[in-house]
Parts: sequence; C-alpha cells; structure tokens
Amino acid sequence: WRLAALFFLLSGALAGLMLALGLMAGSPGGIVKRIYYADISWGILLGSAVLFYVLLHLLFRQGARYGGGDTVEITVVIQNRRCRLRALRDSGNALRDPIQGHPVLVAETAALRDIWDDTVKEILNCSLPPEGKMAALYGKGISFTLLSYQAVGEKSGLLLAVRSDYLQIGRRRIPKALVALTNTTIGSGCHGLWGGQEKGGAVDDSLAEGADSVLT
Repeated sequence: WRLAALFFLLSGALAGLMLALGLMAGSPGGIVKRIYYADISWGILLGSAVLFYVLLHLLFRQGARYGGGDTVEITVVIQNRRCRLRALRDSGNALRDPIQGHPVLVAETAALRDIWDDTVKEILNCSLPPEGKMAALYGKGISFTLLSYQAVGEKSGLLLAVRSDYLQIGRRRIPKALVALTNTTIGSGCHGLWGGQEKGGAVDDSLAEGADSVLT
C-alpha cells in the first residue's frame, strides 16, 4: 500500500506540473477549460517526459548505485573515545549480540587504533588467538568478550569483541553495542561490516539467534 500511495502521489504531482506548464504556455482565459481536460501541446508533453526521464536516471538510478546506499557511516564510542568509520552493509552478516540481540559491528582492528591506549594496542596487534588476547586484556578496564561465528569455508571460530559505550548511526544511537574485531582487511574504502537494518529509529533485531551467532 505504501508503493501504491507513492505511485498516485507522484502521478498527481506530475499531472499538476504538466497542467501548470500547459497553462503557462496558453492564455489566462482558457484556465477553467484547461483544468478539465488538460489541453497541453504534444511538444510540451514529450519534451517534459524526456526531461523527467533524464533527471530520474541521473539522480535516482545512479544515486542508488553510488550514493552510499550500500555503506553507512558509524561512530564508535568506547570509554568516551570516539572513532568514525565507514562500514559496508552486509545482509549476510547475521552476527548478533547473544544478550541483547542487537546487530554486531565487525570492524578492522586497525580502524579503531585511536581508541586504544598503547598497552591495549600492543596486545591487539600481537599474534595471539582471540582467547589469548582476551586473557591478556583482562583487568585493562575495557569490557572484552568472545563471540562464536560461522563463515563460508569455516565450521566455527571466535572473534574478540568489545562492549562500546554506544554506536552512532546518523541520528540513531545504539547503546552498549558490541564491536567484533578482525585483522582481515575489508576493502572498498570500508573498514567495517554492518548487518543491521534500520526501521524508523530502531534496530531490527528480529534476526537475533541467541548465543550461537552466525556470520556468513
């Protein structure tokens, strides 16, 4: 019904604009008669159709492809320190917070380097497995945890994750969201993966799957 309402709204707006162009091209004396059957010349009709086609193609089709619809700017705040990164929207990323059910941001460890102090940064950059890093980070004042995941070509694995103060996505704030750290380079100018879907001002947590989260 939303698409149907939008169709009639745009149709009415276009019809009103076409009528206005027709009235501008004619004499004021014919306004009343033109309102009923829109006596518009074929030149104005075809010319406007071509013009609107070009505008829609340039503004909407290209904008949907390159206008950032597949990426999102996310501000990560941890212990009042913030870092801004661009994340790729990944519909296959079903990694969820096992407690709250909210989506988990997967971020490159290097992208959050401005947040960590030297000690934490050194531990995160070492070659220890996630569980080893978590043990080494114990007592450092930051809430780290481990998340289980599954991926293509991998039966299971663990990701080191940190509990943020909040994530800021546009005007929406997600408190206590988890940020999973990865040493894998995401590429394409992005430094994170985001699997959340925004519905109005809330997070769509309908895909929450409990403790065994999945990353595909």
